[in-house]
Amino acid sequence: MKMTPLLNCCLQSWSLWHAYIPMSLH
Repeated sequence: MKMTPLLNCCLQSWSLWHAYIPMSLH
């Protein structure tokens, strides 16, 4: 299964949000 660049970009931004949000909340 090959990911499209757009989907890959989406997943990366989701990862960044999930990594960043908890840090900014604390």
